[in-house]
Amino acid sequence: MNELNVKIADETFYIEYSDPAVPYWFTGFTIESRGEIPLCPTDRDLEKIRADFIRTDSRRFSELPKRPPAQLEFHTIHYLMAKSLLKRGVLLVHGSAVAADGNAYLFIAPSGMGKSTHTALWKEVLGERSFIINDDKPLIRLSGGVPLIYPTPWGMVKDSIQAESAPLRAIIWLERGEKNEIEPIDEGKMFMQIYKASLMGENADEVAVILNLQKKLLGKTKLYHLKCKADKDAAITALNALLYTDS
Repeated sequence: MNELNVKIADETFYIEYSDPAVPYWFTGFTIESRGEIPLCPTDRDLEKIRADFIRTDSRRFSELPKRPPAQLEFHTIHYLMAKSLLKRGVLLVHGSAVAADGNAYLFIAPSGMGKSTHTALWKEVLGERSFIINDDKPLIRLSGGVPLIYPTPWGMVKDSIQAESAPLRAIIWLERGEKNEIEPIDEGKMFMQIYKASLMGENADEVAVILNLQKKLLGKTKLYHLKCKADKDAAITALNALLYTDS
């Protein structure tokens, strides 16, 4: 068994792994000292993630793809890490997080709705004023009442790794639309969207923790609904509301 130490969301992990390709996925997150939280995937953990892959792939592909062992192990570590972080008040969210002028903005929507396209357009418009924090599975924690969003190795933009956190200024529920328009919404309208986008609890205790974190998060963050096309004007519409007129 091999050993790997990483720092993610200001927590350190000591990971035991088998496949020699696993460390590649943690580029930018490794540390020299021994992590405080042990993660040791078992055969049972691996089989659970393998079954999850099969269920997902069977809906997406006519023929199941051959996933390499390192990918299975990497995603098993992801599953165990997300559950461990939840106990420490850190919530995993399916979304695309972009930083601009020192603040973070999280776009949530079902897969294929255009989150990654939209945040990439922010980079195109803003240039060096912006970078992608994480393009699929960022982490959020409340630090002194301020939501901070963190990158993870899952959904990282490999050609621009910046393992940095940033204050989360706004959560934006993104939908496709015939024209580009954005408006503030209340916590009630955002709740179901953030619930669907967050890590799902596997028992009553986990569900209670997740709901509590979501409630606190929505109460500390600006909330918007963006209907848009997948074009640069959509990014400019969002930027005008979120960076240039929001205070």
